[in-house]
Amino acid sequence: MQQEVLGLVGHSADMLEITNDVLSQQGYAISIDIDGDQIIACGQCSTIADVITCVTVLQDIGYFSEIRIDEVEVVDAGDSPEQKVSFTLIITR
Repeated sequence: MQQEVLGLVGHSADMLEITNDVLSQQGYAISIDIDGDQIIACGQCSTIADVITCVTVLQDIGYFSEIRIDEVEVVDAGDSPEQKVSFTLIITR
């Protein structure tokens, strides 16, 4: 039983580390929730192309069976000329 629990913890840690590493290359993660074999990752990037790059990199790693963009929204940056894009990814192991 202890080995099974440790295996689940290691599995979740791997999923978290991989997801966070990829998102931090293009933007940043706001939240990463893990429920079994599914991750819901919310974050922000500068452009929609950056979001697509995150999805492509996660797919190319080959660790996950499905990565899909659940939500994308261009966020008003106020006085800043920089665009921000909020996104939610659903990632399945």
